[in-house]
Amino acid sequence: MNEETERLYATLAALQQELTNLRQGYITVNERYAQALDSLNALTISTTEAATQAAIVADKAALDAANAALAARERAAKVVIATAKTAAEAMVEVANAAADAATVAAQTAAEAAVRAKDTVALAIKNISNPSS
Repeated sequence: MNEETERLYATLAALQQELTNLRQGYITVNERYAQALDSLNALTISTTEAATQAAIVADKAALDAANAALAARERAAKVVIATAKTAAEAMVEVANAAADAATVAAQTAAEAAVRAKDTVALAIKNISNPSS
C-alpha cells in the first residue's frame, strides 16, 4: 500500500509540474500575442496616418493643379498656359505617387497583420504540440 501511495504522489507531482509548464506556456503565448497586437496596432496607426497624409497631399495637388489651370486660362497667355499645363501634369504625377505610397503603406500593414497572425498561430501550435 505504501508503494502505491508513493506512486500516486509521484504521478500527482508530475501532473502538477505539467500544469505549471502549461500555464507558463500560456502566459508566454499570451505575452507574445499581446506584443504582436501592439506592434500591429502601431503599424496600423502609422499606415493610417501615412495614407491620410498622402490623401491630403493628393487633394492639395489636385486643387493646386486646378487653380494653376484657371489662372493660366484667365491670363490667356500661351506660354503661361503651357507652363501651367506642365505644372498640372507634374502635380497629377505627385498625386498619383502619393496615392501609390498610400497603397503600399496599406499593403505593408496587411502583410504585417498576416505575419503577426501566423507567428501567434505557430506559437500556439508549438505550445499545444511541443514534440512536433
